[in-house]
Amino acid sequence: MCWNVAGLRACLKRGSLDWIKDGRYDMICLQETKALESEEVEARLIGTSVSDCIAAVDSVRSEEGRVAGIIQTLSLDHPTSDKLTLDILNKAQDSGVRYAHELVKYITNEEWEVRPRVFFLTRGTMPAERGGAIPHLASAPITGLLRVANNEHPEFLWAQIDLATRENC
Repeated sequence: MCWNVAGLRACLKRGSLDWIKDGRYDMICLQETKALESEEVEARLIGTSVSDCIAAVDSVRSEEGRVAGIIQTLSLDHPTSDKLTLDILNKAQDSGVRYAHELVKYITNEEWEVRPRVFFLTRGTMPAERGGAIPHLASAPITGLLRVANNEHPEFLWAQIDLATRENC
């Protein structure tokens, strides 16, 4: 899905982007995240593989567009810790930390006129209180990977946004 948005700030004020919060999308790429009222912003929803993401980024760049940000939401679908088996955990890593690692390698090996900001949305991986439970343990390795990415590649912005568990919403 491609969506041209005129006036990103106006959309945010009207709640027009609330669909991002519902977690139904695997990846949301925003071509421009800092926009004036008169500028157009294009959000591209892409598939679930790293190659889908790379193809979308390359497509924007080949059109002489600017990739301002990438928002990865695959971890929002990870099972809760009480439902994990080794097989389920291994599969979750494919859309979690392994995906993130491949994306970090791709982004850091490219030449960028303006570097994209990369955000990983997770759910329930960072307890609010010291010693608190981690209900979505399968997504937690992303936290460590992003710490390493921020230390080794500080010229980029690598961020994790940890949402509350569905029970707390």
